[in-house]
Amino acid sequence: TSLPPVAPKPSTGDRFQPGEDLEHAQQAERLRQAALAQGPPLRGAAAVKIYSTPADLNVAAADFIVKAARDAIAERGRFAIALSGGSTPAKVYELLAKPERAAQVDWSKVHVFVGDERFVPYASPDSNYGMAKRTLLDHVPIPPENLHPIPTNLGSPQEAADAYAKTLTGFFGAELPQLDVNLQGLGD
Repeated sequence: TSLPPVAPKPSTGDRFQPGEDLEHAQQAERLRQAALAQGPPLRGAAAVKIYSTPADLNVAAADFIVKAARDAIAERGRFAIALSGGSTPAKVYELLAKPERAAQVDWSKVHVFVGDERFVPYASPDSNYGMAKRTLLDHVPIPPENLHPIPTNLGSPQEAADAYAKTLTGFFGAELPQLDVNLQGLGD
């Protein structure tokens, strides 16, 4: 069976829906315009690769990150990566921490950010940054000042978000963050 077609909602010409906060919509529009002005977000051609097993994917992802780090450091003198949480990237982090891969990266030039986090202490098993620390960051010689976690020790999620926005601006400047790699988990 098929569903009947849905009529499009009439447009008011604005980029926000009725009831949406105007200031939020204006901020989102400014960010969209800034992103468009910077050009395409990808430095290279996008490709979809399919792997036979999750283990094959993990090895390929770890090797990709090592190559991306080496290339970025050679080209720009630093490598900026946003880590994700969950079981998918945890295996990749464990592979990156193995001596044969870890030795291929100049960790003094790697800057680690967090793409998403729960508002829990880093020691919690639910903390994405905590998981990244346990599986990767505690096992490689990365300077503490190169670690940029979301500060979940503040009074509220909003305070943490505001503080992290300042961290990102302090590192990347007023422009949108230009990460070399932004990892995202896919779930189980």
